[in-house]
Amino acid sequence: MSDVSSLDWDEELPEACPPEDAWDPDGRVFFRLVVDSPPTDHDFWSHRRIWPDRKFNTSECRARSVSVYERVGDCSKLLKLPMHKDKFVARVELPSGSGLVKQTGEYSHHSWWRTAEFDVLGHCELLEAA
Repeated sequence: MSDVSSLDWDEELPEACPPEDAWDPDGRVFFRLVVDSPPTDHDFWSHRRIWPDRKFNTSECRARSVSVYERVGDCSKLLKLPMHKDKFVARVELPSGSGLVKQTGEYSHHSWWRTAEFDVLGHCELLEAA
């Protein structure tokens, strides 16, 4: 893992965030639900950035991460829920330097803490609807 103290994060993170067991994705591909077609930077904001005053049922560190999935099928399942029915699935390649990830949820859910300099829009593409 990189020395996290030397990384410039996309938003201010609390102390000890990302957690010590977060790792460099090193070119791995993940998937994310997005609102916009084509995706915009806003599609890759944390819940904390979107809703700065909301109380979340998770740690502040996780509230400042971006949810991504290892398996496209897990995003496809989410599209069946009313709150996600009008969204799209984006494929996102996360090279070294894009931040750190950690599996934090069921199935293939990971939290991604994004670095400020990473151009996510240059590393993502929408998938065709099934």
